[in-house]
Amino acid sequence: MGWRVLAASVAAVIVLAPTAVMAETSTATVRVGPMPVAVAVDELTNKAYVATLLTDRVTVIDGVTRRTTRVKVGKAPVALAVDVPTNEVYVADRDSNAVTVIDGATNRTRTIKVGKQPVALAVDARHQRVYVANFADDTVSVIDVRSGKVHAVHAGNNPRDLAVDPVTGRVYVAKHASNHVTVIDGKTKHTTQVDVGGRQTGIAVDPVTHKVYVSRPHRSTVVIDGRSNDVHDVRGRNTEAGSVAVNSHAGKAYLVGADRVMVVDVRTDRVVKVLRGPQPHGIDVDAKANLTYVATTEYDPVAATYVGTVMAIDGTTDKRTSIDVSETPLALAANPATRQVYVTDGDGSATIISPL
Repeated sequence: MGWRVLAASVAAVIVLAPTAVMAETSTATVRVGPMPVAVAVDELTNKAYVATLLTDRVTVIDGVTRRTTRVKVGKAPVALAVDVPTNEVYVADRDSNAVTVIDGATNRTRTIKVGKQPVALAVDARHQRVYVANFADDTVSVIDVRSGKVHAVHAGNNPRDLAVDPVTGRVYVAKHASNHVTVIDGKTKHTTQVDVGGRQTGIAVDPVTHKVYVSRPHRSTVVIDGRSNDVHDVRGRNTEAGSVAVNSHAGKAYLVGADRVMVVDVRTDRVVKVLRGPQPHGIDVDAKANLTYVATTEYDPVAATYVGTVMAIDGTTDKRTSIDVSETPLALAANPATRQVYVTDGDGSATIISPL
């Protein structure tokens, strides 16, 4: 298992407007490797993990020193999830039909065989389970963290995304080629199919209300009542979204559309704010700071180049601030402990946004 250390370069300080949700930030850029498609953070160890699709490596970033270490994993790592209590990182190796588990203390690895083409992961730390969506064989692998045993659950056509309700222990599976969301009882492994009227692109759970927000291509976003499995539309005009996220602290859900972010009040499931702007990509929530971050890209015809930004949305006021990053952001993850945000870019770098 090889590794090397790369130096970080520190960019200029960005001073934001007085009304902004983040008063001042600094940015640093590190090299992580080609096609950094996923990033996850361990808030206890202050480390970030970046999956680089074309190198079969995960880059580990020290949040204090900015030094990086590369860890060998399986072929085509496409997704990451951190189990904070065990200090382990799970990596979906799509072309190896396996999950690599990285020991966060030593960077040593072990491999767990799962289904065909694992593309998404979710950790239920409370119940000590890890869920793996296997796109090509229509299953979800359930990994028991304590024993390492794996149980395969049939989930339906092409599972692509997962969301866990940590209170109820239920897992919700979004699928690429099905009109149904599969609900898995984490304890019994029994499944229920919920008809949402179209295939799905993203899914997120509010553990307070137990509502599940499901985005669908060319259709409105819908809400599943986690208690009854009843389904209704989000109230508002053109609520089509590619991905969704929930800030349970603020009581809001965020729908990422083609040229907008829609803010939804989870009590009424009504859109209360529409934030228009450049093409949005990844989204992540820092509930402790009450901020939601959205990576965006916009083409500047004058400069003939792309401009990348991160939109920081205040959970109370819905005001936003834009922070400059590299040209083509791919994914991002927030560290609630340090308020840092890690943003990966198509040029093989990662930008670290830190409060001053």
